[in-house]
Amino acid sequence: MSTRCLIPHSLTVLSMISCIFFISPETLAQERGKTIGNEFIPADAFATAVVNISDTLAKPKASTYPTEVLDAWCRENTGISAEAIDTIKVVVAMGPAGPMAAAVARLNQEFDPSKLNPDLVNTDDPIIFDGHACFPMNTPVPMVLHQLDKTTIVVANANYLNVILGAGEEDRVLGALAELADRVPQTGQISFLVAMEPIRPMVTRFLQSVASEIPPVVNDLAQITRLLNAIAIDIDLTNDKSVQSLTMMAADDAAAKELEVIYQRSMATGRDMALRVAMADMEDDDPVTIASKHYMNRMADDFVRHITPKRSGHRLTVSGKLTEYMPSMSGHLVGFLASSFQAKRSAARRAVPMNHGREIVLALHNHHDAYQFLPGNILSKDGKPLLSWRVAILPFVDEYDLHERFHLDEPWNSEHNIKLVDQMPRVYRQPHRDLPVGKTVYQRPSGTQLIMHRGRKVRFGDITDGMSNTIIMAEVMPNQAVDWSRPSDLEVHLNEPKAGLCDDSREKMLIIMADGSGFHLPSNIPANTLKRLLTHASGETVDTSGF
Repeated sequence: MSTRCLIPHSLTVLSMISCIFFISPETLAQERGKTIGNEFIPADAFATAVVNISDTLAKPKASTYPTEVLDAWCRENTGISAEAIDTIKVVVAMGPAGPMAAAVARLNQEFDPSKLNPDLVNTDDPIIFDGHACFPMNTPVPMVLHQLDKTTIVVANANYLNVILGAGEEDRVLGALAELADRVPQTGQISFLVAMEPIRPMVTRFLQSVASEIPPVVNDLAQITRLLNAIAIDIDLTNDKSVQSLTMMAADDAAAKELEVIYQRSMATGRDMALRVAMADMEDDDPVTIASKHYMNRMADDFVRHITPKRSGHRLTVSGKLTEYMPSMSGHLVGFLASSFQAKRSAARRAVPMNHGREIVLALHNHHDAYQFLPGNILSKDGKPLLSWRVAILPFVDEYDLHERFHLDEPWNSEHNIKLVDQMPRVYRQPHRDLPVGKTVYQRPSGTQLIMHRGRKVRFGDITDGMSNTIIMAEVMPNQAVDWSRPSDLEVHLNEPKAGLCDDSREKMLIIMADGSGFHLPSNIPANTLKRLLTHASGETVDTSGF
């Protein structure tokens, strides 16, 4: 996943977790025995997770878990039972080309690589990587499996294995995450730890780059990177009396107070935004719909009450027992689904294409961050278009390996490159359109006065009409679909701006603005309004709040 894509996704996951678990300082003070530990945590890592498998399965509470399924999967794919896995430690770092990850499994019996599922790991052709014998894995991102000893298995990005193995040495210099891991207790079956120091500059740069394009209430969240030092989560799955917990550790007491204010303000904003989304398609005014809206408001207020934080020293905390909280949560979910399931069916259908479009635009942003201009088609030395910009941004949509397989000095339909057309990445597929293999409708409208224009490098600073007021990408009509690697996009003529984007058979068209926001514009949108949205420096703006 690209850097720009990783950050919002990470913040979203952490926000969701914080809605359920926070660790109490009392718990931290009482549980100082076993810690997460620094083993296999490199200096550049910013997140780690430890899962205790065999210990969890041995507890009486495990009788309610689908242990048979887990055990069957483990036996079929690894040749060992689930109970033979003591612990799994996962570490994540941010490398020059994106996230790097590894997992270290400790077993309580000897491991036989020959029993691995050949569809998962290629054990017939071991390779030597950085001096270590490895087995290549059949994964989209190049991964390898290395048997460190008879009871220890390491799975890592191919170019990260040596770093992980070096982090198993005791005399190494510890990074910020490793030092924290030696102090943070591990009291449950699942423990997470995130250190801000290794990623603070990257997160700060990202937030600063988009500060002018996001609402002030969201921009307020940018202060979190300055205030937050670490996040620790501990989950006990086996003890009804155990508190499920997460800690947000600030730099000092004053920072914690400021963090508390931001948290409470964000929860209120999140509540309002969630309700707007949940009720977006509930437009009827019948008694059932009105009652459903009242219920959803009451549900939202109750949920916020459950996650209202407490502050103690430099920690912002919320704590609770899953066994107590889940019945209430279940009631909320059942009521929510009963109130809005039908309304959300059409919204869900629209969500996937919208998400694909936004992911592509995030990749454009990452390319701009790396090269200081938006990507254009890949050209030959004499300026002839060879390959699409969609090929140029492959490293930024987690398709680095596919990018490496292209001959960038050859046209898209050369004897070599044409073979890659049918390997179109998921992000360029429109799942609800019956299109030939390799065809995409995700295109950047091209033409005079538009962002995409042959022979011109455009920077975000050139978009003087405003990032939120300028279309950067659109889902064109199916009859305008092109081979994804071909340097071809919808050519727009401003005297007929709707041509290729919509017609009488299409009620709405998906467009993505330069700031990453997306809309389903109605097909009856005035042509002059669409023209103003397509141009990037005409001095004409449009109020998009009604879309």
